Amino acid sequence: MTDAPEARPVDRYEWERVIRRARLGRVIAGNAKGSRGGVSAAAFKAVAFTWSSHGNSDGSDIYPGDATLAVESEVGLKAVKAIKAAMVRLGLTTRTKAGARRQGQGDVYRLTLPVSPTLDKLIEVLSTDEVRAAAVATYEKQRGTPPGSIPPEVRAAVFERDGNRCVECHSTDDLTLDHIHPWSLGGPDTEDNLQVLCRPCNSRKGVRVVVALAGY
Repeated sequence: MTDAPEARPVDRYEWERVIRRARLGRVIAGNAKGSRGGVSAAAFKAVAFTWSSHGNSDGSDIYPGDATLAVESEVGLKAVKAIKAAMVRLGLTTRTKAGARRQGQGDVYRLTLPVSPTLDKLIEVLSTDEVRAAAVATYEKQRGTPPGSIPPEVRAAVFERDGNRCVECHSTDDLTLDHIHPWSLGGPDTEDNLQVLCRPCNSRKGVRVVVALAGY
């Protein structure tokens, strides 16, 4: 069994902010024959947030039983046990006191985050900007037009007009086409509504625009 990473204590607010952005769907994988034995990201997060809700605001004194977690999170008991073990393995929770089994007392835990290696070295954790950009992409996908549907001749004309460089920072690397009036808000795929932006500038613009989308 791999030792848990070095971890630091954190409060519930900090811990839950990280868990919201963590990609947890592959932490507990299924067997080679399919998904049997695997745990979805939704189930992992349901158990994780139920777990943290039992702690104090500073993240301490967490000791719900596995059956309690299963009932409250609506996740199977075997999956709950696997998720708890994974959280310990990742340094997301640390045992602070061994329970007295004869007295019916379980182990006591607290919320932690790994220090060495950090969590983003163990699993993928999206940045705030990446979450917002993904939210925009999800909204646009729901709108029904697949990404990359701008006609090739329009794309070529816009790149030529803007000198094949970002109109904001003048970078020539990692260029994208951006809708001046957002496509998700009805902006057309026309030359006068398109501009060349590098990916970082496009992401920063997306953060500003996303406020208008679905009340994010």
